[in-house]
Amino acid sequence: MKIDNFSTQIFETCLYSRDLEAAKSFYVDKLGFTLYTYVPETLLFLKMKSGMLLIFNPDKSKNKEGLPPHFAEGKQHIAFNIDEEKYEKVKEELKNEDIEIIHEETWPTGSKSFYFEDPEGHVLEFVPASVWD
Repeated sequence: MKIDNFSTQIFETCLYSRDLEAAKSFYVDKLGFTLYTYVPETLLFLKMKSGMLLIFNPDKSKNKEGLPPHFAEGKQHIAFNIDEEKYEKVKEELKNEDIEIIHEETWPTGSKSFYFEDPEGHVLEFVPASVWD
């Protein structure tokens, strides 16, 4: 089997949070993700432009009933792609939502990305695709 025989686009990814209500408020109300499914204290599924962000309570998702157990502890990191021409506007909109930019990086390609945290402390990044060109 070769990986290039399949689509390599990530369809969904997971984060873990014990306070799903705070996560819902952050991702839906502040970042504008679309709520797909919410089961209080268990899971939060969010629709993005392409793919899904799944947020599970790790205390529930590590049990051995139903889906295969999965969980994580500590800070996790994911990056969201943005159009390069919207970079500064998105940064400004986050500041207007009282979301602190904790770091901005200029990469060897000259592209920039910036980092911020969600309520659980996960490190999120907005980055244009040109960072890998």
